[in-house]
Amino acid sequence: MDWIAVQDKLPLDNEPVLVLISTEDDDYTRFNNMQVAYHVSKQWIGKDSGLCDVTHWLPLPPAPKPPRDEHFEAIKFASDSVMSHYIPTDRSAQTFSFAITAEGKEYTAHYEKDVDGYWTFRKYE
Repeated sequence: MDWIAVQDKLPLDNEPVLVLISTEDDDYTRFNNMQVAYHVSKQWIGKDSGLCDVTHWLPLPPAPKPPRDEHFEAIKFASDSVMSHYIPTDRSAQTFSFAITAEGKEYTAHYEKDVDGYWTFRKYE
């Protein structure tokens, strides 16, 4: 991806981008004059507040995806299949948990009521 000159195009308002602030042609200086900032109301805002002399910008890459939890689906499936036996009798309860063995290992399954009042598997430990 190539740098985009600010006189050619500006990013969408409030979109975080990498900016290059006017520098000499020295790699050390250039590196130290880059930062994440956003453009709004004809002004660049970065870690140093209002920035002057922004010459170029570059869209940020997407954030990395969290690592895939290879056990989540198996534990959720096993927990969902028996969770009805553990639902609290107290109708005001918002959460509950229970121990379960899945894939030969002991876990604790955690459930929480959603906004519609249904029990939803949230996590395991």
